[in-house]
Amino acid sequence: MLTVLMLSLVALSGLNVTLADVVYSQDNVTVVFHYSLDPFQKINAFLFGCDDVGNVVLSLLSNSTDFKIVKVDSTHAVLEFNIINEGDYYYFQGVNLTTPLPIRININNSIMFQINDSTRIPEMYVFK
Repeated sequence: MLTVLMLSLVALSGLNVTLADVVYSQDNVTVVFHYSLDPFQKINAFLFGCDDVGNVVLSLLSNSTDFKIVKVDSTHAVLEFNIINEGDYYYFQGVNLTTPLPIRININNSIMFQINDSTRIPEMYVFK
């Protein structure tokens, strides 16, 4: 019992987020946060689920509530953000991050680039 209690108290503040993949499309903006867990965190996630991991990932977002959580597991979390239909184009307002991260951008599978140590997922206009 004591071991289970100790495992559940292991802080996830050491969650090592390595990259955010951002895919802009006409349907939504998908963000995949890639991270690694230490062995104790993996055991905790296996025994008690990934809710704590999801909460740590959500703490990376400082100003957005317009998204849904698609998946959280022991290696990555997938979030989908809504976009605004502006007639001739779609608009994504961007998201501020609380921690600088490398961000790999993919726009309609035609333009790809990486921004190192960014504190913002950039706003974007995607034309129809």
